[in-house]
Amino acid sequence: MKKATFIFLVAVISLGCSNESVGYKWVDVTNVDSDDTLSVRSQPDVASEKLGELRYNQAGVKVRDDALKDSKSNWLPVQSGDLVGWVNKHYVRPAKLASFSEPLKCLGTEPFWSLEAKDGEIVFSDMGETELDYATLNISQSQNHTNAWLFRFGDGASQGRMMLKQTEQCNDDMSDRLYDYEVGIELPEGRFLTGCCNPQ
Repeated sequence: MKKATFIFLVAVISLGCSNESVGYKWVDVTNVDSDDTLSVRSQPDVASEKLGELRYNQAGVKVRDDALKDSKSNWLPVQSGDLVGWVNKHYVRPAKLASFSEPLKCLGTEPFWSLEAKDGEIVFSDMGETELDYATLNISQSQNHTNAWLFRFGDGASQGRMMLKQTEQCNDDMSDRLYDYEVGIELPEGRFLTGCCNPQ
């Protein structure tokens, strides 16, 4: 298996936040006191069963259904990890996700996996078996290397990390092709994988 050097790119990525590209696909919890939580209900009704809670500052919570994101409804259907239910719109706002200028396509072998990073989202796939999408919460540049970056991403409940470095020497262990970037990714559930990336 390929030796892992993680970290990320400099020329391709620009830090920033994007509301328009994400809309209400992702939301952040707001208007909740620091000593309080936001209730997740079984139905779009304050009298319905409470299924769980979101933290007062929780970011990157996924909204489940575009059809119900209209101004007439006071509720949004959300998912945070295994918690699936409804929250009142008053307590969430469109997420301010970290974005970068060019999308990335990454892959790894043994086991085979792929990843796309674009428009403030990271989509991970086990080559057709599982597809997981996450909000990109933050992108940080290394303090001592200009070509090294750390991504933090998650679904609201837990976070993962992606580190990427521009080397122009990454090999996929299956061919003679060289990729621009080496990547290491730790998924929110704990899996750690390494591979290569190119701009899309």
